[in-house]
Amino acid sequence: MMLGIMFLTTSFSACSSDDDDDKNPSIVGTWYVEQVIDAGTEYEYTSYSEITYKKDGTVSGYWKDTYKDGGVSTETDRGRYEVIKDVLNIWWESEAEENEAEGPWTCTFTINGNKMTTSENEGIVWTRK
Repeated sequence: MMLGIMFLTTSFSACSSDDDDDKNPSIVGTWYVEQVIDAGTEYEYTSYSEITYKKDGTVSGYWKDTYKDGGVSTETDRGRYEVIKDVLNIWWESEAEENEAEGPWTCTFTINGNKMTTSENEGIVWTRK
């Protein structure tokens, strides 16, 4: 009888874990996207973004914009994140004092293989490094 109860408990917890994985894909790792902004205009520039999500709930980001005139601007930041099903919340350190009362930066996302599509700006596709 004890063996039967142990089997049922193990079976249900295994199913639950599989279901959780389907609803909350792992974003742990480094993701990047490169895109041309304001294409075809005098303001056109190339934007490269790279964000690393760590298992401990911390996040770091690197952004580089390269302009037509050869100018380059870079920025880095770090913070913490949480994932609730398909919702990603990030609290960036540089924005903590300004926006703490407003809450985190938030978007929805889906992951398919090594591609993550976020809801920001009508859908940005990030690639896992």
